[in-house]
Amino acid sequence: MNGRATAVTTFRDELVLAGGFTQAGAISASRVVRWDGLDYKALGSGVNGEVSAVGVFGDNLIVAGSFNAAGGNPANSIARWDGTDWYPLAQGITGQIRALAVHGPDLIAAGKFQLAGSALAANIARWNGSEWSPLDSGLTGNDATVLSLASYQGELVAGGWFSSAGGASVQNVARWNGKYWTPFASGLAGGVGALTIFNGELFAATWQVYRWDGVSWQSTHLPDGDGIRALFPYQSELFAIGEDYFFRWNGATWSGSFSYFHRDGRMAEYHGELIFSDAFNTGSTAGAWGRFGPAEPQFVQQPSSSAVRTGAAATFRAAAIGNADLSYQWRRNSADLANGPNISGAQFPILTINSATMADAGQYDCLVANKCGTATSATARLRVIGSAPTPPGLTLPVSPATMD
Repeated sequence: MNGRATAVTTFRDELVLAGGFTQAGAISASRVVRWDGLDYKALGSGVNGEVSAVGVFGDNLIVAGSFNAAGGNPANSIARWDGTDWYPLAQGITGQIRALAVHGPDLIAAGKFQLAGSALAANIARWNGSEWSPLDSGLTGNDATVLSLASYQGELVAGGWFSSAGGASVQNVARWNGKYWTPFASGLAGGVGALTIFNGELFAATWQVYRWDGVSWQSTHLPDGDGIRALFPYQSELFAIGEDYFFRWNGATWSGSFSYFHRDGRMAEYHGELIFSDAFNTGSTAGAWGRFGPAEPQFVQQPSSSAVRTGAAATFRAAAIGNADLSYQWRRNSADLANGPNISGAQFPILTINSATMADAGQYDCLVANKCGTATSATARLRVIGSAPTPPGLTLPVSPATMD
């Protein structure tokens, strides 16, 4: 990518990355792009400004940030993608959106703004599918900004930098019960950049990660967290990333520390792997994304059986995850294939057989290996259908011959 990818989610079995880039791999992608496990795909003409938050509401992808057009049409800071086209959410939001969440039947948008649609809304608003409305008098204070959202025990939780919630005195974190705002004890001293639920409990991050025990906030004793901006549960552990830090917590102790992250990274799970955006802070990969997952290879896409006529092309596709570099090897009837006159991709995720002949029919599978182990895909059958010779004197068509 030629710019930072600061937001990430999944939508219709694809990974969605968004941020400030305009190029992803070999394609043009204006601030938002899809990844299907093998290739990047554009979402129309994208949006014309930086994206800072993404989410899913109903059957639509939601992107939000600092832009005024989506798909070439007016869209004020927030827009939805239905899989084909971009649409605004009424008049949108005047200001910057930093966080999105679905709470009950509503989409919640939060950040630094005062107007949502035609309604006055101090830094947080809800969208019911047709119009925007405020949550009481919102979240305010000196230079107030909302940075994070979560749903916990039926209530909406908001975190950031603010000192008042619906007129009640709070410190950087508050909860909304559908009618009014209330504090979480004495709150937290730093700006709350991330919120999540892990093992049924609420966690909040400032320069430290805290657990809410129902009465007060308890430190988890993160060794050194400089502005944690994302928390995410993955495979029975809690992961935290911030500027220059990547940590994991097993419920008792923290481990890990890497100097690869920008301040605005986010996380999501895709096909069994933990995906983190805004992952690297130096070099040509600065602001790109990375993934963390199982050590041994695991298939996340299996090849499918197919039937083609003689002379047509047949394609098999597989995708796997696993630490370190993965090598692919396609086989026919348990024998390794090599690239040749009509075969390409024998050592890649996509195998193509051009101008198939009867000799190409058979059982295909794929072996994927790394330094930790090997995995074998499911078997896919290729049937090659050709025309049988016409007996002398017979002009009626006959059933085609098949090899498999």
